[in-house]
Amino acid sequence: MLKKSMMAVLFSLVLAFMASTSAFAAEAPASPDVEKALVEIEKTNAQIYDEIEKAQEKSYELYDKYVEDAAKAKDEKKVEGLTQKFEEETVKLISDLDHKTQDMTQKGVEKASKAGIEVEIEWVPVQFADRVALIDPLRVVGW
Repeated sequence: MLKKSMMAVLFSLVLAFMASTSAFAAEAPASPDVEKALVEIEKTNAQIYDEIEKAQEKSYELYDKYVEDAAKAKDEKKVEGLTQKFEEETVKLISDLDHKTQDMTQKGVEKASKAGIEVEIEWVPVQFADRVALIDPLRVVGW
């Protein structure tokens, strides 16, 4: 008899706990301004990832051309010149992307904060042919 009553109490506690956690976890619905700002943040991130993809493709093209030209080069001076040119072009490509995405991110942060949305800049590693760089899309923290 004691086992049955203990099981009933335990079962009741589990049910009460399950019912109460779902009630506490419910979020308040977002206002139309917040929803609009969230859509804008997603658009900004989509544009950032689109720019990243374009730069990645360009970096692989530069790398393939560099490897091909370096294989054809007859002397060390020519290879050094090709290496320097590749480095300069790749650094410029990544730098331009970084400046462009930081500008997009800053504008996104300003729009989000006006709507009362808390966002943070999240640096993500991105592979560019022979190297990795950190680029900064937005991440919503709360509203």
